[in-house]
This record gives sequence, C-alpha cells and structure tokens, in this order.
Amino acid sequence: MLMAVVFITVAQVFIMKLKQIYHLLQKGHNLQNHQNKLNLCLCNFQKQHIDTLLMILRINKKFGPPFCYFLMLNCPLNAVVVSTMILGRIPVKYLLYTVTLALQQLTCNLGKN
Repeated sequence: MLMAVVFITVAQVFIMKLKQIYHLLQKGHNLQNHQNKLNLCLCNFQKQHIDTLLMILRINKKFGPPFCYFLMLNCPLNAVVVSTMILGRIPVKYLLYTVTLALQQLTCNLGKN
C-alpha cells in the first residue's frame, strides 16, 4: 500500500514538472511549426513515461513485496555494472557478458521503453 502511494505521488510530481517544462518551452518558441513539433514530442514523452509508471503500479499491485525486492536488488546492481563499464574496469573478455547483463537489467527495470 505504501509503495502504491509513493508511486502515485511520484507520478503526480512528474506530471506537474512536465507541465511546467511544457509551458517554459512553449514560451521560448514563437513559430507555430516548432510548437506543433514540440507539442507532439512532449505528448509522446508524457505517454511513454506515464505508461511506464502505470505498468509499475500494476506490477506492484499484483506482486507486492517481491516486486519491491526485485527492484531493490536489480537497480543498484545495474548501476554498479554500468558504472564499471563506463570507467573501463571490466576486462575485455568479460565485456560481452557484462553488456548483455546490463541490457537485460535495464529492460527489466524500465520495461519496453
């Protein structure tokens, strides 16, 4: 229940920030053509990320604590793996395995996006 409240709060803050960004960007572009492209890109951005948040809420409702444990393990592990890849601390012979693992974790953490 607490996770659902946290996710709903984060979603609402996220939407509020997107609205602020949209209004700031709208002020900066006076040409109608740019506004239409900007509006389309922003709508696509909002739809994709709101869909992701809704997917997280549905999974949380269905699985509850095991989903939370999965995220608590997978997100930091992905951050460590990607950081060590970027810093070049992984030997070349393990690089293919590491890239595959990082991509799998990223897909699990963020869904279809």
